[in-house]
Amino acid sequence: MKLLMLFVDGFEDTEAIATLDVLKRGGFEVITASLMNREVINPKYTKTVTADALIEDIDYKLFDGLVILVDQVALKLCLTYQLLKN
Repeated sequence: MKLLMLFVDGFEDTEAIATLDVLKRGGFEVITASLMNREVINPKYTKTVTADALIEDIDYKLFDGLVILVDQVALKLCLTYQLLKN
């Protein structure tokens, strides 16, 4: 199963990295995508994380599921992003 995991600045480091790790160990193929118009993302506590791709370069039809780490920042960006409105 192929999953798309969305990232924005200010995400909770442990929540994101632990979720990503568990999914990969469970055999899922996980592609990370940035909603920030750049691949380098600034988490809440650590230095930086580099996403696999930018959301605008993703063909979402190739994925079986979507992973959204919800906090107020992420939810706000996700709900306003055109791809997710449709």
